[in-house]
Amino acid sequence: MLPPAQAYRLLRLITGAVWSIALAGIAAWVYTSQASAKAVSADHGIAIGGDVSGGSTVENTTAVDPAK
Repeated sequence: MLPPAQAYRLLRLITGAVWSIALAGIAAWVYTSQASAKAVSADHGIAIGGDVSGGSTVENTTAVDPAK
């Protein structure tokens, strides 16, 4: 069993490590959510969030108005 002073120091070390990992996780989550929130603009004002890759397709089924 650890003396109280060493147990307190170990508890502070563990708490600091957990806090640091939590902050790094939140920062990574914010960074990735900001990166994927960028909109890709297509013709006729259609916006698609993120990227379209890996065999995905996007079809525009709206009628084209030649007057515009």
